[in-house]
Amino acid sequence: NCHGTNGASVGGMPSLAGRQAAELLQTLREFRDGKRPATIMHQLAKGYSDEQIDAIAAYYAAQKK
Repeated sequence: NCHGTNGASVGGMPSLAGRQAAELLQTLREFRDGKRPATIMHQLAKGYSDEQIDAIAAYYAAQKK
């Protein structure tokens, strides 16, 4: 929701659609592991398993920008 429909943000938050899966994986794991500061994302990501993070990254990487 924060990053727009299918990850295509219309402002405020960065778009996730079409970004490299490896970049998304690293970022999500950093949020989950408390290595990247955030206002909300670190709280959301700490509930994700490695498999869920893999699926999220693959989904957004496959979306059109």
